[in-house]
Amino acid sequence: NFAAGDLGAMPATLAVLFTVSTLGLSWWAGLAIGLAAAIGLGVVIEIVIVRRFTRSPRLVLSVATIGLAQVLAAGALLLPRWFTLPGGTPPSPFDLDVTIAPITFGGADIVAVVVIPLVFVGLALFLTRSNVGIAVRAGAERADRAATLGIPMRRLNTVVWVLATVLAFLAVYLRAGIVG
Repeated sequence: NFAAGDLGAMPATLAVLFTVSTLGLSWWAGLAIGLAAAIGLGVVIEIVIVRRFTRSPRLVLSVATIGLAQVLAAGALLLPRWFTLPGGTPPSPFDLDVTIAPITFGGADIVAVVVIPLVFVGLALFLTRSNVGIAVRAGAERADRAATLGIPMRRLNTVVWVLATVLAFLAVYLRAGIVG
């Protein structure tokens, strides 16, 4: 998947625009909007684009994701045209500064330090302990065998693309809060 990073760029750009535009939503509202957009984008991409290449060689899908990356990057670049931007940086999730001389960490830094390990642990638990996660791993190893055992591969592909989009969104959104 060559569009992995760009999957999160569009929802993160949308979320940041809602916080820095004249709408002035909070960081948390931007997070909720971005998560909803990421879930929707992941579902749409999997159903509209990826499913068309189910029976194609993997190279064809890989090339399609290169084109998808270009479309998503263009979408992220065009989104600011729909908003009135007075200028400024994304808001902080909360007002807390921790100084470890000589560096001062703000609320966005602290949220990233807490959220990233929690997401890693959650993903590991999902893939090893849940029925869906185990089915995803089985389908990744041998999709044809998993399908003959009754595992709904189409549904699992949708779950995987939504997970990829949500994880990419979180990475870009958390980074935007730190670097602006």
